Amino acid sequence: MLRPIGVLGLLLATGFALAEQSVDVRHHDWPLQATVGNLLVDNPTGDVRIRVADQAQPQILATAQYPSTDSPAIAPQIRSDERGTSVTVAGGALLRVDLVLLVPANLPLTIQTVEGRVIAKGLQSPIEVKAHNQLVRIFSHSDVAVTTRSGPVDVVIRQPSAAVNITTRHGPVQLELPGPALDVDLTTAGDVVSDSPSLLSRLKHDGNQRYTSDQSPTIRVHSETGNILLLADPNRHPLRLREKF
Repeated sequence: MLRPIGVLGLLLATGFALAEQSVDVRHHDWPLQATVGNLLVDNPTGDVRIRVADQAQPQILATAQYPSTDSPAIAPQIRSDERGTSVTVAGGALLRVDLVLLVPANLPLTIQTVEGRVIAKGLQSPIEVKAHNQLVRIFSHSDVAVTTRSGPVDVVIRQPSAAVNITTRHGPVQLELPGPALDVDLTTAGDVVSDSPSLLSRLKHDGNQRYTSDQSPTIRVHSETGNILLLADPNRHPLRLREKF
């Protein structure tokens, strides 16, 4: 049976591809006023990378993808009050925007994203991350709180007194501790694995999905189904490949 296939079908059948719509990539630099209190950054459509910088004022470097060269440039919505400063990045037909935050080491942070990764290094103050299904990776000397749905969580804690709270539904959690003596409270239907036999020996299993150590825990991890890996022996850490920061 013979039948016409039309122009699009002819192009596909003969190996020709239609050109994709071009994307206009622009770079923005958004300096902020010196922040008193917490800095909240809400970037639903892209990554947020945080780097500690030797400067008093936070700065946001943005790489934004626009659907065309005619698209109007975005500007963040910035609000400040006695509690701190909030920055929301969104706008119109913007396809994606990835951020690099340059912040003082002692600035508390709250980061929110839906479609992006969050990667932070060298923090000296608390950070709270609310993500969805992408990687969250944090190197910190202070408190860390992460809430996500299914993305992997990788946290390195350098300060024994730091409080850690991680909540995820399905994502795996990898947590590197400064030593095996810290007390933990873990909940998961998945596996709990550690390179420290002494840490594992202190965990008490409630017969269901909870594992706790004897004292008041400062490390809390809750995952419905994800595996939990605790690295607590620096002499026996497996080689881990990390993406370049």
